[in-house]
Amino acid sequence: MPYHFSRPVSKNNSDVGFGETSVPNDTSFGLVQKADFLVFDQKRGLEILGSKPSYDFIFNISEAVHEAPVYVPGLNKLFFSQLAPPPGYLPQLVVDLNQDPPTLSEFLSDPPVYAPNGGTFHNGLIYWASGGNNSIGGTEQRAGIRTLDPMTNKTVTLLNNYFGYYFNNVDDLFVDARGDVWFTDPQYSWFSRLTDTPPALKPASYRFRPSTGAVSMIDDTLVQPNGIAVSPDGKNIYISDTGAINGIIDPSLNIPGSVVNQTGARTVFKYDLTDNGTHITGKRPIWYAHDWVPDGLKVARNGFVLTAAGKGVDVLDSQGTLLLRAQTDFVVQNFAWTGANLTEFWMVGQGGVARRISGNKICGQALLSGSPFKSHHWLPSLRPWQLRYIALLAGLSTSGRKDFVVDRLQEELFQRRLPLVGGKVLSIDMGVRNLAFCVLDVKHLNLSQEAWDANGKSKTRLHLIDWKRLSLFTTKALANSPVQKTRGQKASADTQPSNVEEEDDGDNVKGPSHELYSPASMAKVAYRLAVQLLAYEPTTILIERQRFRSGGAAAVQEWTVRVNMLESMLWAIFETLRHTGNGEGRTTHAVPEVHAVSPKRVGSFWFAGRHDTALRAPAWALTETDRRGTGFLPIKGSGDKKDKIAIAESWLDGESDICFTYSTAAEATRAAFLEARRKGTKGKGRAKNKVDKIEAGSTPSVSTGEESEDMASAMPEKLDKLDDLADCLLQATAWITWEENRRKIIEIGAREELQGRNRASRPSDGA
Repeated sequence: MPYHFSRPVSKNNSDVGFGETSVPNDTSFGLVQKADFLVFDQKRGLEILGSKPSYDFIFNISEAVHEAPVYVPGLNKLFFSQLAPPPGYLPQLVVDLNQDPPTLSEFLSDPPVYAPNGGTFHNGLIYWASGGNNSIGGTEQRAGIRTLDPMTNKTVTLLNNYFGYYFNNVDDLFVDARGDVWFTDPQYSWFSRLTDTPPALKPASYRFRPSTGAVSMIDDTLVQPNGIAVSPDGKNIYISDTGAINGIIDPSLNIPGSVVNQTGARTVFKYDLTDNGTHITGKRPIWYAHDWVPDGLKVARNGFVLTAAGKGVDVLDSQGTLLLRAQTDFVVQNFAWTGANLTEFWMVGQGGVARRISGNKICGQALLSGSPFKSHHWLPSLRPWQLRYIALLAGLSTSGRKDFVVDRLQEELFQRRLPLVGGKVLSIDMGVRNLAFCVLDVKHLNLSQEAWDANGKSKTRLHLIDWKRLSLFTTKALANSPVQKTRGQKASADTQPSNVEEEDDGDNVKGPSHELYSPASMAKVAYRLAVQLLAYEPTTILIERQRFRSGGAAAVQEWTVRVNMLESMLWAIFETLRHTGNGEGRTTHAVPEVHAVSPKRVGSFWFAGRHDTALRAPAWALTETDRRGTGFLPIKGSGDKKDKIAIAESWLDGESDICFTYSTAAEATRAAFLEARRKGTKGKGRAKNKVDKIEAGSTPSVSTGEESEDMASAMPEKLDKLDDLADCLLQATAWITWEENRRKIIEIGAREELQGRNRASRPSDGA
């Protein structure tokens, strides 16, 4: 900015936004304050907005603080709260989205809940983080966690003390897959005169397990912990610190209220979930709010982090980079997603309720994310074959006794491992001379349709960005590797192989092969490969899991050891880059979660689909009581290479319910694959024309959409080995299909559990 620019600091009840910055001789900066949206990352920000973004101010409401918006999908209503003023206000507010235009009305729960400050929807219930006082509708109520059944309007208190101490101000919460409630407890009720009792506990964050009543502190390092949210994959927790707004705890001063300190804490922190998802470690700041403080905090389905800060909502990626800001003309305290696919975005705050619609790039996480089977009411009632079939559809092990399968489903079924909106899956089929990978874009997966039709057939549609087979360990690949010549160093005798001759299968090399496959050489090639693959910006990485095998010989074969070494190196590189950053600037792309995939499980899944009718839908497996006459066959074997190649061929030919669109580069590989099949090339067979080498030492052209002519020309016209390409494609598509199946199974199970609870709560019809 040109000097002398200036921006006043925010003070009590006075938020000075970025648009109020004074910039001399620059009238265009005044547009910042008037804009509905501010884009800070052009590529991703515009993708989020879509072609027709809209912002609508829907309701004028009081200047009181409004919080805890919770969407109830079964009613298509948005519930939210009004805090003081006036003190002691008990009715809450509800937006009826079934009306056009939506309507706003008051409601009063039974018994009333005082000052809900945060909320979420889980397993048919609204969970509220609420305040407390000595007189609530004629009774006493203290800060704690309460549930509301929106069908009956009845509330239940789950927690209201910590070993006899009142909580200060249970502010925000979420419920995890086990049913544990994670919540923050700052001291704002005292500062805001919403309670008659001064704080007895330091500000902290906790985990509460309703099944046992246990409460565990998870963090006490923040000045005033406020918003709390979990990532879609359940690996990270985010907590905001709004300590820039603070006060004095001294009853003799007659509750002086809060004071805004511009230099105080207004930070979003990221943590890692550890100890089987029960504790958090690895605290690090990822965002320092530029407007007011980060109040409401949620994580979208694709992993983006959103926080209400002043007059708007900031959209960050998982590393804390600001992508977009949606601006309002009122202070936003919190927000929620609504609609069938959670794509409408509603904001509530002081003086207003607004709605933003901007495509489906930023969607809410599934509201049925908690385990619907936590009561062991419904899942154990299924027959063993049904449980095994559910496990098969979800990509889980099908072995073991019935109780083992039930436990496995409850433990693993609800772990979301894929951002289904805007994500990319990188799938790697391991090999030394024949490593194959593909990149699938799941943003083309249409979540507005059912994953299965009435006949149980899949409707999966995916976009194939790239699909290649690489020959990594050749003299040329190592000689050209830029990693080897870092900082002007020349290749040494230890890293530059000599007298190497390539064999067709890549397993036997004449000359000093120990140099070609030495740890030093393999490490350089592995690092270069990892950096190149990260250039595709994947959100999920799948690596084919290797195992030591002897092939019937007395010892493990040397090539198996080499592949295992390369696999281990890739895992170590990805994990190191994921936790330490970009590796001296060699890659600027974030490293996502990496998953090991069993090739046997992938094969069993698709092989079953060739014998059962299109792999029956989850609803069929969960509702069919007798498998006789259904066409279901026990799952035996995982198919051979010919089976897998044939499955891939059926997809590429458009003869399957798995449908693809292709970039230019992927289309070239598809054409070469089908041409090789027509000429009779087999999994391990060789055609006369060998595949062109795609060296790991050269940098591939990378694009997120249609590829350039240069990239297309880099693809081989003829392929002589197809099983590796087929394996990586089947692996990626299986993973995506498993995740969609899990979503459907969870929805079906939650409905069944809710119906069972409603049936149990109905009065008897008599004798």
